[in-house]
Amino acid sequence: RCDNRLPEIDENGRFLARECFNINPGAFHLTLVNQIGRAKRAFVMDSVSSAEVWNYPVVGYSFKYFNPETLEEVEKMENGIIPFEDFTKDKFRKYRSKKVAKILGVQADITFLKDRIATFKDVETDKHNQPGLVIYRYDLELDKEGKVIGGEWYHGHHPDFLWVTQAGTKAKGPYDDEIKGTWNPEKELVPKSWADVAIKSSLYGEVAAPIVEALFKLSHKGVDGINPNQKD
Repeated sequence: RCDNRLPEIDENGRFLARECFNINPGAFHLTLVNQIGRAKRAFVMDSVSSAEVWNYPVVGYSFKYFNPETLEEVEKMENGIIPFEDFTKDKFRKYRSKKVAKILGVQADITFLKDRIATFKDVETDKHNQPGLVIYRYDLELDKEGKVIGGEWYHGHHPDFLWVTQAGTKAKGPYDDEIKGTWNPEKELVPKSWADVAIKSSLYGEVAAPIVEALFKLSHKGVDGINPNQKD
């Protein structure tokens, strides 16, 4: 990842330091298609290539395509693919893979979940929980078989790095270790020791993860302890 607040760039705006180039557009594109499109699993990205880290869960995407030579948007992906030798305006030619045969222009519209501070509102509107949108433009290097082998970002604004959690990983609040004993939310109210931790967490804009997890489980059963999707 790039820790430099003012990384050096070349005449085309491309970062010169290897660590500041960050994730390659080809790897980013394939992650979107395979992780979200096929596996239906979100991942987390640091959304900007700067010294600051802004981690957001990516939950969706859509693609638009353009001709990299003319920059004109096209209706179909195949219409945006041009032979590499026809890409006469390529600013990044000296960085290209030796195996590149074709180039495709891509605009990725990325949907991500925004961070929210815990509130005491009884009801939050859909507007309060609207997802965020960020747009990245890049090209993809394709080999003679049409496989993605690399690419170049068209702007300095692009992801820094991506990461995923292991299956079964649970979120944890900063004061969860102070929770003692057990709680059966179907039979009793929140124990005082748990409530104290929840109150302490809320003072710092945090939540008590075990309580949230218990509430999620209850919500799946409905307010009366009955699964709302269950048929008689």
